[in-house]
Amino acid sequence: MSSDPMHLPVVLHTRRAVLRDGALVVVGLGIGCGAKLPPAADDSAETTVPPPDTAADGTADPCAVVPEVGAPGWMPVMLEDHPILAEVGGSVTLDLDGLSLILAQPSEGCFVALSRVCTHQGCTVEYRDGRFICPCHGAAFSIDGSVQAGPTPIPLPSYPAAEDERIVWVHTG
Repeated sequence: MSSDPMHLPVVLHTRRAVLRDGALVVVGLGIGCGAKLPPAADDSAETTVPPPDTAADGTADPCAVVPEVGAPGWMPVMLEDHPILAEVGGSVTLDLDGLSLILAQPSEGCFVALSRVCTHQGCTVEYRDGRFICPCHGAAFSIDGSVQAGPTPIPLPSYPAAEDERIVWVHTG
């Protein structure tokens, strides 16, 4: 094979392959240069429990919201008007303060509100089995809006929500 750059073969890669192979090259270079991998975590040690207002990954826990009833930006949603929302696993779609939202109760007393507009190509997101799913291309989002499955790397906008005396309050801005 010629070492002349004008005669080298052209190889096209997908973005996913470049990211995958690039990560392998970085790891391989580190090991090849004498770098040592960090020690494996000791599974026998006690794990630290995050405070109740944070999720396991250290981000804010969407279920630990305290509504500021009557404060600007907090919009009421009456449970009597949306009885399905009173059930664990229930959800409703609504337009609230100019926003197209899905309001859901993924676990007892935990209310979350996310945009219904997928960040990939604007399809309408649905709430199914504890996740927010875009039926157009399969994007999946967790209850805090973070991406669980692509094609989009962009999370869904989320809005704090919590119940107080049979009213779910959603902070829209």
